[in-house]
Amino acid sequence: MTTRVFTLPRAPAAAVAELALPALTVTFGLQLLRLMIPTVMSVYRDRLGAPLVSLALFAFGVFLLGLLAAPVARLLGRGRALALAAGGVALVRLVLQLVPDALARWLLAPVGVVLFLWFVPLWLIRPGRRRRHGGFGVAVLLGLALDTALHGLFGTWDYAWSLRPAPIALAVALAAAALWALARLPPATVPAHAVAPVALAMAGSQAAGAPVAGDGVDGGALAAGGPGGAGTAAAAEPARRRLRDALPLAGIGPALFLHGLVWQNLGWQAVLGEQPPARAFLLVMLANLAGLAAGVAAAGIPGGGREGWRVTATAVVGLAVAVLLGERATVAACFLGQAAAATVLVAAVRRATPDRQRPSLAVVSLAWTLGMLLFLILTFLYYASYDIRLPFGNQLLLPVAAALLALAGIGAGLAGPDPPGHPLGVPRTPPDSPGHPLGVPRTPPDSPGHPLGVPRTPPGPAAGLARSNGGPAARRPGWLPLWVGVALLLAPAAFWASAPAPVPAARPAPPLRVMSYNLHFGYDVEGWSDLEATARVIEAGGADVVGLQEVSRGWYLNGSTDMLAWLQRRLRMPYARFAGAADAIWGNAILSRYPIADSGSVRLPREGRPGAPGPDPAAARRGRRSSGDRPARRLQRRARLAGDRVAARGRAGRRLPGRRRQRRRRADLLVGPAGAADRLPLALPGPAGQRLRRHHRHGQRPPRRHGDRGYVVAAQDLPRGS
Repeated sequence: MTTRVFTLPRAPAAAVAELALPALTVTFGLQLLRLMIPTVMSVYRDRLGAPLVSLALFAFGVFLLGLLAAPVARLLGRGRALALAAGGVALVRLVLQLVPDALARWLLAPVGVVLFLWFVPLWLIRPGRRRRHGGFGVAVLLGLALDTALHGLFGTWDYAWSLRPAPIALAVALAAAALWALARLPPATVPAHAVAPVALAMAGSQAAGAPVAGDGVDGGALAAGGPGGAGTAAAAEPARRRLRDALPLAGIGPALFLHGLVWQNLGWQAVLGEQPPARAFLLVMLANLAGLAAGVAAAGIPGGGREGWRVTATAVVGLAVAVLLGERATVAACFLGQAAAATVLVAAVRRATPDRQRPSLAVVSLAWTLGMLLFLILTFLYYASYDIRLPFGNQLLLPVAAALLALAGIGAGLAGPDPPGHPLGVPRTPPDSPGHPLGVPRTPPDSPGHPLGVPRTPPGPAAGLARSNGGPAARRPGWLPLWVGVALLLAPAAFWASAPAPVPAARPAPPLRVMSYNLHFGYDVEGWSDLEATARVIEAGGADVVGLQEVSRGWYLNGSTDMLAWLQRRLRMPYARFAGAADAIWGNAILSRYPIADSGSVRLPREGRPGAPGPDPAAARRGRRSSGDRPARRLQRRARLAGDRVAARGRAGRRLPGRRRQRRRRADLLVGPAGAADRLPLALPGPAGQRLRRHHRHGQRPPRRHGDRGYVVAAQDLPRGS
């Protein structure tokens, strides 16, 4: 039998809107997450003094509010709830750009996160949804690529913290684009293959006084005759099937964890891939394009069949290889991981929202919220390991997240194709038989007695399009996502072209000026991230060499900012060295206007510090300056160790002897036995210098607080030629 497929022309604006709205909302959601989690740390913990347990309860409470999507849709109607969620996310993100107070941002960001959690299930169950561009899975990939492009364009310092005109104009433009897409969405329609059963379900439910499906009630339950109806037992199996089909959607959370920490993290790729920031930015955007291509290709393959299962199994193997490559081949792991994760995400979203079965909002919301809770748990455990002792290292969480994502892919592949029965999952029964689940007598649809009073629509292009919904023509994605991915490659090109020329030092006259700065993650005492103010303080000091402590090169807790790369570009200092302390992308750094002839790091012993056992990751930067004179040796040590924040004291208030021995061992590792480093000029910047000077004869002025921007040791002048 030959089936003709008709396509109904749609306005280009409507087609663009169906891709732009979910992609922009995902971008806003990722930005809101990067605002909420850092402000919970900088405001709720550091400013308000909340303990770690309170931080966890606050964050988990916010994410659990995502389960309210179904009650909100039942209260407002699905259309209004979707407009509230999508428009609310855009407006909250715009307001956050304009609010200059960190406390207000800490309170507003969770509101935007909750609206984002509501948007995803409401969009996935939207009636008349199309897969013209690959569906929501491809929109997630496009949102990730757009977020990374904007993040890298501003040097990884989130432009949400900047109150300058350009970032504000960008936020206004993006919010306006999202609201335009929301207004231009085509009206929600029910596919033709589901019109008859859904209409009968509505008629039967209205006759019984039950709410209709459009008000947020599960369509399968209505088709079964409502609560307590004759079809309740018949609908039990489809309900369980919907839950099983929706569970792979939970894999989005672990995927976002891997993207945020590794694959979209420009600092991670620059440090572990040993790439300059501009090149790392370009490589990540190329990997995003590869992921988009893989997602679009996967969206065009029928799911549930043998071919779809082979594709999903290949993606799962690719995930395993990407995790195994890890830090050894970072660039290859980024490309492979993004392509594999994209394939799994598209398969999981398609499994959760099958074409011939109306998804349940409550079930989809449950699976989606579960995935985001997994994201929060993984993120919390990863960074909590630096404050509390866990029975495992946080590096174990990366393969755990990959395994959870792989399980989602396997679940999507094992779920199988949609059953050939009734479109709503109800066993097919002759409509005029006594056992019809709806109990509605057979009535010619075009007769005056039709329950809905809707005349018969003659077959035509619209009916052909409805019949083809879910068929090969509807599944075939367009090229628009790939063209957008190619256009986003302009972001690393613009970042490279706008880089200011570095300013090396001219032939200096003595003395050499050295500054130490404790960045405190780039946040001030009010909880505001202001790297621009930090750069102005360093410029005012006129330092030739700057030692930096608490330098994050991509920690999610400070908004995934590569602080060293941003400061080096802003200060136009051509030479830099970095050594990881807590992990590979958090530690100490040196910025210099002079060439660095040699550099190295020293591992310091960890004693009495909470955390995983083993060698202390706290490191010291050691370098040699080459400026034509005798080389001056400088040391950079982290200003604050977690174990030093709470000094070990006895009952009488005296410091325990073990702490003194520990510091003496650390000092000997840095400069050797007392007096051994007197042959060279020596700088011990940071508050650590105070604790070390009792063991060595190098004078050190005490640190002074520079306003609310951190701790600065008064610039120390080192003599030349000595």
